[in-house]
Amino acid sequence: GVFGPGFVTVRRNGKVMPPLQSAQLDLASIPLVTLERVRVIRRATGLELELDEKRHADPVAYARLTSATGDPSLKLLRGLFTNGFGPALTVGFGIDLLNVSPAQEASNQLHFWGRVDWMPFNNRSGLELVYHNERIERGSGDTLKADRNSLVLRARADISDRFQVELSASTSSLNADSAAMSGEDSTVVDVNEAALTLRGRFGRGYAQGGGRVANGIAYPNFVGWVDAGYGLAPGLVVEAGGEVGSWDKFSAAFGRLGVAWDLQPGFDLQLRADGAVGTRGLSRPGSRSADSVHFSGFTAGASEQFGPFRFGQRFAYQNLSRQLPFDAPFDRALVVNIRNVSLPSVEFTFSGPIIPVGAIIKGWSPITLEGFFRRSFLPSGKNLIYAPQNLGVGALGFDQAFLEGNLRLHLGLFVVHRGNMLTARPGDPDPEPAGSLTQVGFDFWFGIQSFSFWLRVDDMNRLIVQDIAGVPYPKDRFSIGVKWEFFN
Repeated sequence: GVFGPGFVTVRRNGKVMPPLQSAQLDLASIPLVTLERVRVIRRATGLELELDEKRHADPVAYARLTSATGDPSLKLLRGLFTNGFGPALTVGFGIDLLNVSPAQEASNQLHFWGRVDWMPFNNRSGLELVYHNERIERGSGDTLKADRNSLVLRARADISDRFQVELSASTSSLNADSAAMSGEDSTVVDVNEAALTLRGRFGRGYAQGGGRVANGIAYPNFVGWVDAGYGLAPGLVVEAGGEVGSWDKFSAAFGRLGVAWDLQPGFDLQLRADGAVGTRGLSRPGSRSADSVHFSGFTAGASEQFGPFRFGQRFAYQNLSRQLPFDAPFDRALVVNIRNVSLPSVEFTFSGPIIPVGAIIKGWSPITLEGFFRRSFLPSGKNLIYAPQNLGVGALGFDQAFLEGNLRLHLGLFVVHRGNMLTARPGDPDPEPAGSLTQVGFDFWFGIQSFSFWLRVDDMNRLIVQDIAGVPYPKDRFSIGVKWEFFN
């Protein structure tokens, strides 16, 4: 859509991750080695990503190792180890090494993770200390050479089965060279935060809320938020939420109201609607400043199940008082003067079996198709950046289990299409057109109990892809690797 920076919120273990380089958190810098679950929430207020890291509370040891190679000069090593010591103490650590070396544009990333949990009360209440350290050397247009650190201390308590209190203190910092930030040989960005979160359930409803304070440059002094929902009838839920924030030079506040209706049993139909309006503040640590933008949004969608087939439709309307770049190295020089931007769009999704392999080979699973397509109705006379008119993804998949589930096999073929759009060229104040592209890829995976092997090719048609002008992806992009889990 057109919301852009400031409208993607990422929470890791429930805590909001502050952006340290640009106006939006660098998603490519988040290590995958520790992740256990990712939840994506789309609302009229933007996109929310909830990341839950691995927490192995059993007293026996657990380890997970992933290794891969490929092109362009790909080297991947991920390792995680965690173990319980007695009924309350758990210790874990992990590394995530990713090196990619296309010609003159090497990208190296090394991440260390450490975690200590002390949960003496039913393994749910106690203290948690988590440390992340990351060293990044990245070429191409999104240039970055930096050390990134994060330390979080969290105390949580289950007051009852329905009420939880959580208090956290954290410090995050980025030490980067001048290519990543603006105008200095070396720049240090740091932010210290303290947060309180309350969660509760009552009858047919729930409520959660809290606040956080921070003292870093370009960050809000205070943010308070609330989110609540109540079941008016079986399957019918009304939700509401909002946020207020205080910054050095301005304040921001927004609210949202939504309704969800699941028509079951009798029908397998889900209806959703969500609306929001207000002002959103956003950090610009790369420019050592903050900004705000007024917005409004509305979404309405439906999802239907007919036998094994699932269909979905969604309409979205977004309006911004002005469109902003990401304030990242690739678009910090970009001059954008687009005001009162409105962008309606429609989306369609499909999933279900299309080829009944079991009719030929008894007991085999069908080949399935999953598809997504979005059409954005771009306003005439306004050159929106990063807003393709058409965006689509399609994937064929075959999954089969053998030997009572001990051997698992997956074959997949996928297609990604992005339409024409305007984008940035590093160092250039004017946007440039990026032509449409269609990529075709293939993936193969099999697993034997706790061991798995995979092969993935992202560009079978070997296109020159440039989402950022002058920064082409390598033509050859494939990986081959193994993953192994160990217990005790």
